Amino acid sequence: MGKWSAKIHPEPSKNDPMKLKEFMRQKYEQKKFAADEEDDDDSDLDSDDEEEAAKRRRRKKKKAAAKKAKEEEAEQAQKKKKKKKAVSSDDDDEESDYGEEIKKEEIKSTRRNKLG
Repeated sequence: MGKWSAKIHPEPSKNDPMKLKEFMRQKYEQKKFAADEEDDDDSDLDSDDEEEAAKRRRRKKKKAAAKKAKEEEAEQAQKKKKKKKAVSSDDDDEESDYGEEIKKEEIKSTRRNKLG
């Protein structure tokens, strides 16, 4: 930002989105604060640099998306594991309840046999 001066064009507060948006528009779209280019040869280099920067941004976005997908996949797998564990513990409780009922019935029947 060769022509930018904090006194003339102070950077707006983050609390004022309209002023911040206008500042960013001037800075990046209109290139209001950019230094003047001395030769045309540099513009070719700038465009190459811009292409490389764009490639880096795309790679970074792609990497971030892959990381997010991997985290979501791990989260879903963990949820499934918890759900499966909860279901299996419910099954265990039902089996133990059923086993206890059978034992109680056996005890009752043996008492009846002894008494009867």
